[in-house]
Amino acid sequence: MDNATSLADLISQLDQGVHSIEWQGFPLRIVRQAWGDLAISLYGAQVLWFQPAGQYPVLWTTIKPAPFPKAVRGGVPLCWPWFAEPLEENAGEPFHGVARTVEWEVNSESYNAHGGEWLLKPVGPIWTNLDPAFSIKVVGSAVTFKLTTHNVGEADVRVTQALHSYLAISSRASISVSGLDGAEYADKNHDFSVFTQSGDITVNEAIDRIYHSTADVYLKDMEWQRVLKISKKNSQSTVVWNAGAGAEDVPDIGLDQVDGYLCIEAAKTRQYDDMVLAPQGKVSLETTISVQSLS
Repeated sequence: MDNATSLADLISQLDQGVHSIEWQGFPLRIVRQAWGDLAISLYGAQVLWFQPAGQYPVLWTTIKPAPFPKAVRGGVPLCWPWFAEPLEENAGEPFHGVARTVEWEVNSESYNAHGGEWLLKPVGPIWTNLDPAFSIKVVGSAVTFKLTTHNVGEADVRVTQALHSYLAISSRASISVSGLDGAEYADKNHDFSVFTQSGDITVNEAIDRIYHSTADVYLKDMEWQRVLKISKKNSQSTVVWNAGAGAEDVPDIGLDQVDGYLCIEAAKTRQYDDMVLAPQGKVSLETTISVQSLS
């Protein structure tokens, strides 16, 4: 495939079935079935595309990714074993952790006309004493992502994480977000000062907030006449982010793409979640994104 081909165009050229191909240097597993399209990058176990049949895409991915092996912006990057800046004991390590910058493999998969399930594991150990696994489940127009971490060592390990979902939208002017009214949030754009959400969220400028909430969130898109319901498990933190005017300085977004996404992320953060994973303990982080008609 031509390296200039967008991911959407690449997928549209493929027949129904399962394809192992390369895009922009990234090894992809692309599934095209009666229920729709799914694209998984085996570099980072990153779902880059989910589009139910006959509907708009659920996930947004940049049309100008950074060169391999840098992580692709878009889809659902795995921020693990820390979210944002590394924890103090891991100073100097990559922003958002190491999971999204290593090779993974499909451990098992099954699919039919109604959906499918995939389990991915790293090709080898990627972080001391921590063993991650990532599962994907599609049922019709809903997709579930689950990241599980097993502490196989003999000491406590601090872990933060996020399923950094980039959700596709028609435009920022056409959307609103409900479900977080009354929730406390730490605002990164105001030095992490704490505020309380009042009413629905609109996105007229840059937004970068960590909400203290377990509630379902609803992304209403008036132009596309749909609602994305975002539910989650084992998470006290919901991150809402769009770069706004700052996208001008982000090469793989830019002002030409910033209007096409909003991140609503299930997370376990140092602000609102327990970070300690005991020896032999397991912790999971799960989110489900489902498409509903706007009524």
